[in-house]
Amino acid sequence: MPRSFKVCFVVEKPYQSLYNDIKMALVKMGYRVVEEGEDCLVFEKGSKIATYIGLTGWNLVYRKVQVEISRVKKRKLLVFLTYNFSWLTNIAILIKAAYGELMDLSQMLGAKSMKVVKFR
Repeated sequence: MPRSFKVCFVVEKPYQSLYNDIKMALVKMGYRVVEEGEDCLVFEKGSKIATYIGLTGWNLVYRKVQVEISRVKKRKLLVFLTYNFSWLTNIAILIKAAYGELMDLSQMLGAKSMKVVKFR
């Protein structure tokens, strides 16, 4: 089982607009689209080799991000981002390393709030 954490953003935007904004924001941050579905997107970034040899730079560490969008009300949406890392990742506190990226993403999406919902 990989190391991971899950973050939830509360966003008030039309669904289609949000879907496109998420995709563009993560691509702008250097992620590659791996899988694209109706309510789910999967991205990856980093280098497997850099991760396996023990480098700890956030931009070098290989990770997959699964994005799920869930409707709560008409214009209120929940965006769940699940970050998955290899057990070989040498970053001790992954959520702390990701904080800058999460704050940038929160701003790009116009999120009303952000909450870590799962961490292991």
